[in-house]
Amino acid sequence: MAFDKFKDECGVFGIYGHPEAANLTYLGLYALQHRGQESCGIVASDGARMRAHRGMGLVADVFKHALLARLLVALRRKDKPFLYLDTHAGAGLYDLEHPWAKKNAEYRAGIGRIFGSEDVPPLAAPYLEAVRAENPDGRLRRYPGSPLIARGLLRAGDRAILSELNKKDCAQLEALFARDRRVVVRLMDGYQSLKAHLPPKERRGLVLIDSSFDRKHEFDDRRHPPCPQS
Repeated sequence: MAFDKFKDECGVFGIYGHPEAANLTYLGLYALQHRGQESCGIVASDGARMRAHRGMGLVADVFKHALLARLLVALRRKDKPFLYLDTHAGAGLYDLEHPWAKKNAEYRAGIGRIFGSEDVPPLAAPYLEAVRAENPDGRLRRYPGSPLIARGLLRAGDRAILSELNKKDCAQLEALFARDRRVVVRLMDGYQSLKAHLPPKERRGLVLIDSSFDRKHEFDDRRHPPCPQS
């Protein structure tokens, strides 16, 4: 066969018998993603059965928001309210028909591959429902960021705090969530937001830290965070 062995770009690893196997697998895939962008996937086994989850494109594009949705679904299993804190919320909603988005069209190798597919793992269903809710005509034109995906899974008593340091993106967030009393938008540093809002009064919740690390010395700032202002 012409394809009976791994290509030079492929990377494969395994984790066995570790309590943090899921987290380590995600980090491992993230580290390998630039060895080739044809596809990525995880195969898990309980000793009796094997389950595979695959997707096209970069690992972060395929798994990040699907995982976020699943975590929020898990929090909903209890009646007690929870807080969702997004430290780097971004603009909230992205226009895939904008010239900037069309230039590289990276979304076509990610959500574009599965948006119209019927053969989607049930675990990814809440995520896809959020994306399809922003595209009711069935044409992929807009992509919801983590704030909108999270809002779709908030109940009446749950809360969300969205922190964003970019003024333009923060203004867009405020416009998106102006009529939703469950959501508060803050123009502030995401890491300072952690100090300001944790622990939550609900005593349970989820924090998403999804920085692009495009600010100079951001890694250094995390090792030596600034002292609170008096």
